[in-house]
Amino acid sequence: MPFKVPSLPKLWKRGNPQEQFTTHCKGLPVSDYKSLEILGTVASGSFGIVKLCKKNKENFVLKELMDDDTEQKKLFIKEANLLHQLQHENIVKFHSVVLSENRKYAFLMEYMCFDFCYFGNDSKVSTLKELLCSLDNYCNFSGFEHLSLCIANDISRGLAFLHRNDVAHRDLKPDNVLVSNQHYTSDTITKFWETKPIIAKITDFGESRSKLIQTSTLLHSKTANINRGTPVFMAPEICKKETSEMTLDHLKMTDVWSMSMIFFLLINPDRRYPYEEEIRDLKKSGMTPAEIMKNVYANFKLPLQSDKYAKLRINDQWSNIEKAYIFSAKFEKRPTVFEVQSILEEKRGIETRERYSCSIQIRVANFCI
Repeated sequence: MPFKVPSLPKLWKRGNPQEQFTTHCKGLPVSDYKSLEILGTVASGSFGIVKLCKKNKENFVLKELMDDDTEQKKLFIKEANLLHQLQHENIVKFHSVVLSENRKYAFLMEYMCFDFCYFGNDSKVSTLKELLCSLDNYCNFSGFEHLSLCIANDISRGLAFLHRNDVAHRDLKPDNVLVSNQHYTSDTITKFWETKPIIAKITDFGESRSKLIQTSTLLHSKTANINRGTPVFMAPEICKKETSEMTLDHLKMTDVWSMSMIFFLLINPDRRYPYEEEIRDLKKSGMTPAEIMKNVYANFKLPLQSDKYAKLRINDQWSNIEKAYIFSAKFEKRPTVFEVQSILEEKRGIETRERYSCSIQIRVANFCI
């Protein structure tokens, strides 16, 4: 057998950081870091740092890489390219890529927040997780009941758009759903409050799989690579490692499960995460989060619902979410996001419309109690 010289994967060449950045981000809009006014840090983690900044008098979010290694940069470019191509009202808007002052890759996204100033409170939240916690603590959702169905519809529309364009998100959870009420002011809130009191958008595409920007050889993801989401929102088949590889269509079905777990929290906002009660005792065993979820899923049971919001789950809007949640959380053949949408978008009855047509002042009073 003739000797064959082994080949190694191509490495990104080292060189001038600015030249590298320009080459790697070819085709993407670019902003100069000096044009940004950094207002403060919003969040930080192993992935990087999220900062609030201002550009041309408009607020943006700057997501900056923590690490400078080649693989992280490649994932960054993948996410930036994907976001740049995804234009939908329920997908966070991408603005441009940025080379930060310390030569780290970053990109600008729209800034979203739900401002409670209209309801007599000076707090602001940006994620669905924060919103659910605030409304549960402040007012037990009294006066804000109709927000949940709006959010569920927005999430399903955003996910439907992704799946229609052959994109699997792979890490859907309340932290990755942004919320906003910046589309109205104190003068126009009564106009929007009944029909569009909140806007929700899906964000964080770092773990996504897509035909838009990847070759067909990447449409099958090995188990080692798909087991990257957040365990309490990951589909049972991933936690239980029932398959060695998954097609893009399979990954879409895991998105539907994750969406169902978000729906569960929309109608059980006092729960910190799905299966909270079931997991509590298992945590003492020393098992890993993935092992805990594998144990939880062994009996094919849905999460225990809380008693606190049992009455609200009877009303027309929350009952629609509950139907969609139970339907989309099937352990057997899971429905598509489009089938789930049909349940969420059932027309509300006259009684429901009248229930939410009352004055905004009632919401203010309830929130301030």
